[in-house]
Amino acid sequence: MKIITALSALAGAVIGFAAAGFGAAALLGSVFGHREGSAEMSGFFGFGPIGALAGTLLGAGLALRFGGGSVVWGLRLMVTAGVVAVCGGLLLAVVATPDRGPSYSYVIEFELEYPEATLAAVNIPSSEAMWGAAGADLDDHPISQFFDKKCDSGVCVLNGSVAALGPMSDFRIAASIGPKKYRYPLNLPLTVTGPVDWTEWTHGEGARVRWRIVRK
Repeated sequence: MKIITALSALAGAVIGFAAAGFGAAALLGSVFGHREGSAEMSGFFGFGPIGALAGTLLGAGLALRFGGGSVVWGLRLMVTAGVVAVCGGLLLAVVATPDRGPSYSYVIEFELEYPEATLAAVNIPSSEAMWGAAGADLDDHPISQFFDKKCDSGVCVLNGSVAALGPMSDFRIAASIGPKKYRYPLNLPLTVTGPVDWTEWTHGEGARVRWRIVRK
């Protein structure tokens, strides 16, 4: 009986780990996006052990309940396995709530509209036209080149995009155009839970700015 119970517990552990791990990985990946597999790995290795524990208890309980062992202990182990599974499911539901933090699945796109004269002597792409983005107290030092310039009717539009990660409060775009540096605050939602269409153009330092949030 002991061997049967041990084998049942082992089988339950393997099945429980696989079911919980792959299930949590698929759910978190769909909610937070597939950014280098980080969400999936967190789900697999974070919830796989919970599934393994529940599977171990359930396998041993079933063996005792229906294999000729202690019926009372079999029922107790099965009930405990159910409690562990429910607790794990509730924890997964909390972790998978999108508004717990910015999602890996969304990108902030922005456009800066300058008078054509401001960019007349600036080569794009080059180190003469750079941008950076940051929120809260993070550094917004321009580190990326503008790669595209669209000019029409005396104005030119520069654009860029950044992953919706990190603090969304006090979020801003910093741009260095030639010798000058500008900062443009973006009134982003504190938590990114879905796409946002293009905003209206707003006036900033020497330019107009608008932004949107899109799903990758």
